[in-house]
Amino acid sequence: MKQTVDSGSPGQGRFSDADISHRVTSYLCYQGLGDIAQLDVEVHDGVVTLSGVVQDGQEKQVAVNACQRVAGVLHLIDQLQVQRGV
Repeated sequence: MKQTVDSGSPGQGRFSDADISHRVTSYLCYQGLGDIAQLDVEVHDGVVTLSGVVQDGQEKQVAVNACQRVAGVLHLIDQLQVQRGV
């Protein structure tokens, strides 16, 4: 399921896409998300697309909330998938 979230508005200070990507990735690591290697962060003009696989719904919500807190993120596209039980 694709979820989009507005996290700011243009003109509130601009960060480069590379800086936003670094900040988001760092914050996701700080939040202690399982295997960060299974997450992909893409940024284009302040719009972050977060994709990959997380362990459960709680981990997905932590990742989405973390991205929303990063300065410079104008919009978030959530394409995270919850790993199916084995």
